[in-house]
Amino acid sequence: HHHHHHHPSTKMSDESSNDPQQYIMMDNTTSENRSQPTNTTSAQSPTTTLDDTSMPATSTSTATTSTTTTTTITTTPKHVLIVDDDSISRSVLSKMLQKLEYRVTTAEGGRQALNLLSEQSSTFTLLLVDILMPDIDGIQLLRIFKRAQSRDIPIIMISSSEDPETIAQCFQSGAADFLQKPINFEVLKNRVKVCETLRLEREERSKLVERVKQQERELQQIKSQISD
Repeated sequence: HHHHHHHPSTKMSDESSNDPQQYIMMDNTTSENRSQPTNTTSAQSPTTTLDDTSMPATSTSTATTSTTTTTTITTTPKHVLIVDDDSISRSVLSKMLQKLEYRVTTAEGGRQALNLLSEQSSTFTLLLVDILMPDIDGIQLLRIFKRAQSRDIPIIMISSSEDPETIAQCFQSGAADFLQKPINFEVLKNRVKVCETLRLEREERSKLVERVKQQERELQQIKSQISD
């Protein structure tokens, strides 16, 4: 009798081998959906710039922004790693990001950055990387990190040069953005905000995908029970 019970389970594993196709279909639908959120975010961008200008004027809007940040903290606290060999640039960037309510960690070069990332990679939500550094240049670091990191952390590249070739290389290697030195606080603030919303959307989306997969699994179980 026990052998009989094993049969349905083998049948189930058989069914699950068709699953990948279902998942592929799913991926297609999510990629279609993916194009929609980006449209909406671009539509919203004019409104966010309006907020920025009105912010200093009204004290109430600043209060509301601080409350919204506390809600995001529950997901993952905002933590930036600033990689720059220039100490002045490091301190300027640190101050800017602290103003944006980030916990700040700094590294003087690519090697130190890689050590930090391997130790506490789970806590960083954003990277700011200077392109021109003596030990490992920023683009190399970007490529190493993109290859090694499973979680997609946005990386903003910084440089005083505006060489189009270099900028193109940054984006080809997976940078989220490029900022030119000297860095303007308002520009930085807007770009960081965009990275932050994209990261949160991505976190939400991966949770959603998991939920859908869970439902699929449950459906499979119910189906197999019915067929028994």
